[in-house]
Amino acid sequence: LYPPSALKFFAPYIRGMHAKDALMPVAGEFKKIEVLPGEGDSDFPTLVKILKEIGYNGSISIENEKFDDPNYEENIQKTKKYLEDLIG
Repeated sequence: LYPPSALKFFAPYIRGMHAKDALMPVAGEFKKIEVLPGEGDSDFPTLVKILKEIGYNGSISIENEKFDDPNYEENIQKTKKYLEDLIG
């Protein structure tokens, strides 16, 4: 998870974005829990807003490594709609 200021700082170097989200681990846990973009701790509305502000017009790749999830394709479509709604 990167603060919005980091995105602005690296703006000239951004050539692509991967959309992936997670719930950060709590004390005593070592692994974050992957969830769909918009359901975790990443602030996608702010990230997309900043990408628009800096004139980013590249792709946003949906990253989902849960290939064995029976809802895999549905989750990809849900994420696609979520991102399209944010982009406008």
